[in-house]
Amino acid sequence: AAGAPVMFDIAESNDGDKMLKVVESAADAPCIGVSLEDAAVAAGDDVRVVLSGFVSALVKGTNDGGNAAISAGNYICQGDVAGEFYKYTAGTDAMPHAVCLEAVSSGAAAALVKVIMLKQF
Repeated sequence: AAGAPVMFDIAESNDGDKMLKVVESAADAPCIGVSLEDAAVAAGDDVRVVLSGFVSALVKGTNDGGNAAISAGNYICQGDVAGEFYKYTAGTDAMPHAVCLEAVSSGAAAALVKVIMLKQF
């Protein structure tokens, strides 16, 4: 889905394919970018991904502890639901993946908001 965080497809058996293919990031998983594809894609389809810079991403108003407001400038990371970012909490979450550029209300459902994706590799 457009705005969903993605990760390398480490389930591939060929090491080269692990770096060439992406899947939607699982809950609490690594994230290397944000998908630009609006429609569902089938296995083997080309997928446009933003690896760093400005992009609209799916962000919800929660963190690891529950509902949490996000302010412009806060770090966000792949959350506890596959394909969504939430507010990054130092000491709880592994690492930030992006910087949120818009306010997100506490408890807000996942919606497209502007973020700066941080280069991950």
